[in-house]
Amino acid sequence: MSLAASVLHIACIFGGPDWYRFFGAGEPIAHAAERGSWVPPLMRTALVAISTIYLARGLMVFYPPLMGRSDLSSAFLLWSSLIVLAIGIAYAVGTWRAWPSLSSRKRLVA
Repeated sequence: MSLAASVLHIACIFGGPDWYRFFGAGEPIAHAAERGSWVPPLMRTALVAISTIYLARGLMVFYPPLMGRSDLSSAFLLWSSLIVLAIGIAYAVGTWRAWPSLSSRKRLVA
């Protein structure tokens, strides 16, 4: 389902304003697409995706099979996971705090 949703989002980018209208994105998004803006479909999506990837990688520190890999040192696994987890938390908190200002309606009307 996530793959299908991703493909539809990408299809909307290439399909243009009519596709945004058909899938219910709203007139502000369709008008932005008419102006050639790529910001409407990507800003929130990108921030959530980046946060998720960093958090998922960082949380691997708690996944025992990974921690037992003989080809990677325990120190590397621990520190790289903690660093990436901190980056993921920073992205997630920043995205959460900025969410209202990232509203496509507010951004496009201003």
